[in-house]
Amino acid sequence: LASQLADDRGLRHALDPQGVVNALNALSKWPGRASCEKAMEALAGRLAADHDLRQALRAPHVALSLNALSKLLGGAACRQASLRLAERPGTAELPWQQF
Repeated sequence: LASQLADDRGLRHALDPQGVVNALNALSKWPGRASCEKAMEALAGRLAADHDLRQALRAPHVALSLNALSKLLGGAACRQASLRLAERPGTAELPWQQF
């Protein structure tokens, strides 16, 4: 499944926000596995590039995504997605980021 996610752009784009978060979280449980890291990078690339996807994430989704992405910050897409998720601190719709 990880290899399919990594190689199939259509499959990655068929995932709704919850699906992206669930996939990232599941894939992060196998650090060091090339197929999982490749799939995480591909999903992170979508997350970094898709403003609407990031905006659709609720607070728990953001927290789970950041936790998953933190396990592969050596990857450029994971690092970029993490930064993009964190760049909305203190907005009215996400008051939990005011800390």
